[in-house]
Amino acid sequence: MGLFTQSVQVVLSAANLPLRLGWQGREWHVCAQPVRWYERRAWWAESARAEKGHGPGLVDHEIWQLQIRLGERDAPRTVYVSHQLETGRWRLINVPEQANEIRATA
Repeated sequence: MGLFTQSVQVVLSAANLPLRLGWQGREWHVCAQPVRWYERRAWWAESARAEKGHGPGLVDHEIWQLQIRLGERDAPRTVYVSHQLETGRWRLINVPEQANEIRATA
């Protein structure tokens, strides 16, 4: 697996589901139902502390598995993105090895 982190832009539907992913100057379309779950970050290993009363959303990160493609005839690719609920920031965190073509053609 290709594990890394890189900022991306995500366009959401009215139902707050990812529709498009902006990455490396290209717009990828989500072509299958996105899958969402939450992961706990290692807050106990960090020196920064949350202000009193500002805990919700700081411990858990929203993770999405997306099937994306550039065009209607392109094969779908799987990528994983995280969404920081506190800041609204989106990060590409994993591109499985099958997606080496994406990096090579971008």
